[in-house]
Amino acid sequence: MSQQLQHCPFCGITDQDKINDEETPAISLHTYPGGYRVECEECACNGPWHHNLQAALDSWNSRKTNW
Repeated sequence: MSQQLQHCPFCGITDQDKINDEETPAISLHTYPGGYRVECEECACNGPWHHNLQAALDSWNSRKTNW
């Protein structure tokens, strides 16, 4: 993935942070049959599902911050 993910708009954690076992990225891109979305493993926030990888990344990175 060439584009860096922005922090979670709800809890503020970044994709450089790790959770639980200290190896799992806190923010990650999930691939589903026919689409993609970004999810925060810390607070369970997720971005919208998209057919296009770049659209999923752009949607996550353009979300407004709540904290």
